[in-house]
Amino acid sequence: MYICLQGVSETGGRYGTREFRSEIVLAFSTVGKTTFAADPAHDAIDFISLPYKYELDRFEQEEGAKGPEEIKGTITLEYMRDQWPCNYVDAIAEEQERGEYRYILVPSDRGVATYLFGMGVPFTLVRPEPSLRDEYKQRFTDRGNGEEFLDIFIGDWDTFMKALQMTAKLAKRDIVLGSGEYLGDVLSCFK
Repeated sequence: MYICLQGVSETGGRYGTREFRSEIVLAFSTVGKTTFAADPAHDAIDFISLPYKYELDRFEQEEGAKGPEEIKGTITLEYMRDQWPCNYVDAIAEEQERGEYRYILVPSDRGVATYLFGMGVPFTLVRPEPSLRDEYKQRFTDRGNGEEFLDIFIGDWDTFMKALQMTAKLAKRDIVLGSGEYLGDVLSCFK
């Protein structure tokens, strides 16, 4: 069963104490961001970071066209944009100001979380229970991620889990998923 923890609730910075219709949700890989956003009843957007983080045109030109999951598993730091993560955080903030969606779902990137926190923009973090390494390895495999991707996320699992625990201290709300749970299972924490 998931755990819903209340975290930092302070606001300030660029946005002061303004209220927005859209809630920003930072969620770990394979917790179901894309599936959740695909259901119109959830009123959510899967705000994909790849075009903001990497020079995809150059990567595809030099390495050949690949699908999104293959790109995630094979793209290297040499293609990272200099503007990352500021450009992505700015785009998230613009999406939030538009208020078109109830939930803006983004990857649980520590740099993104730090910038959001620094701007006074509250967010919810959704992360796996650290003991679920094998389950998440299977999730990555089931969605078609390759060995290079697995080497990053599973090979550095403990590092990712420690970083997420630190990120949780910045979050307005911290949701820890149990075995077999996905983003769609934790809506009660969002009310």
